[in-house]
Amino acid sequence: MVTNNELNLENVKKGLKNKKIIIAIVVILILIAIIVYILSNSKGAFESQLKKMGFTSLENEGFICDAIKKDSKLMMSTRKYSFIAINGEVYDITFNKQENNKQNCEKRDFSTKIKSYIDNIVVGEDGKYYAVYDNLAQKEDVSFNFGIDDVVQKNYQFFLKKDGNIYFQENPEDENIVLKYKKQDVKGTIQSFSIINSDYTENEERKIVILTDKAVYYTRATNKEKCKNYADVKCDYQLVKDKALSKFRKYILYVDDTAIITKDGKVLYVNDYFDKK
Repeated sequence: MVTNNELNLENVKKGLKNKKIIIAIVVILILIAIIVYILSNSKGAFESQLKKMGFTSLENEGFICDAIKKDSKLMMSTRKYSFIAINGEVYDITFNKQENNKQNCEKRDFSTKIKSYIDNIVVGEDGKYYAVYDNLAQKEDVSFNFGIDDVVQKNYQFFLKKDGNIYFQENPEDENIVLKYKKQDVKGTIQSFSIINSDYTENEERKIVILTDKAVYYTRATNKEKCKNYADVKCDYQLVKDKALSKFRKYILYVDDTAIITKDGKVLYVNDYFDKK
């Protein structure tokens, strides 16, 4: 005859066994979730996602540049990506073949460090001006109708200043520059921005793409249809986080309206991705 104590002991054993099974299932599910997360956030998943989003790739051998560290401040030429400035030092870069140093970047014997990028002119720490369109040849006949000491980057009427904010000059002939996008409006520190060369009317601004160390943003007109169709309606813009690109921010070396360059050197053309936003 089975006693109550024996029955209770048997029930306890069954309970412990069931508990172990439940714990094992939970652990397996957690491991599966971790694996799925890692795969969905991998470099391969990133490039696959870009192609699904309409980006097209340029076949190349990858990009090796040991000079680029995690905390490097990066500035890149937008003319065929012929040079890159890493912490102010100029490096010539290639994508389809390596330099003699078995790298895709080679430090140039340049007379000064670069401190800012203003349209197609870079400003050296020596106070001189160098032309991006002329392989960084020095230019004498350069003048600006605004102060450049605190400017990190300028494209058209937009300015990124040392304080981390983006400013706007409504009238290029006017010295008045106003705060446009605050650094508090984005996650991370703004590293660079690029103009989206979309078709726009006189009452529109050019849209921009902003790259921070944490995410990718773009600007979008909130009243797009009205401001495109009516001359007396000015476009109102808001800053939008691109969730798809921001998810893979750690793999992005550079982004503008033309292309995305991944940290392993893949070049993927943006096409009209940002224009459609």
